Amino acid sequence: YHNFMTKYELDVFEEEISQFDFGKGVVMQGTDEEKIDFRDQIDYSEGESDFLDNLHLRLDRAVKLRGSTTAFQIYKYRLGGAHEPHMDFFSDEEIKIYDDNLGNRNGIAMIFIRPTKRGGGFAMPRLGIYIAPSPGTMLVWHNVDIHGRNS
Repeated sequence: YHNFMTKYELDVFEEEISQFDFGKGVVMQGTDEEKIDFRDQIDYSEGESDFLDNLHLRLDRAVKLRGSTTAFQIYKYRLGGAHEPHMDFFSDEEIKIYDDNLGNRNGIAMIFIRPTKRGGGFAMPRLGIYIAPSPGTMLVWHNVDIHGRNS
């Protein structure tokens, strides 16, 4: 979705998130959460900002998951920061280990907020996909099929 957010909305977004304290990013490593150095994050809670609440609703509509439990996390990647290729999918056994209420990330929406001088894009190497960052552009993908399976 090119221009999912306008320049004005991107400016308001930057202003809104400046009011929050970002914590060190967390990723799952086996059954443990591991703090990471390449990303800071906010786990946003509804009601803290009308603007962010409305943006969250728009994101839910875009990925068509409204009514389910949807997390709204905001990440800031540091210079040189990157994820290793990975799958955002847990087996039934892993869900039992982590949390019975956890479930899988059925769909993800990601919006590029700032321009970059070099890199900063999104890649799915196994599928041969690379998306260069463009502020306001939103990417949406589903991690599971209509039956909740990941292939």
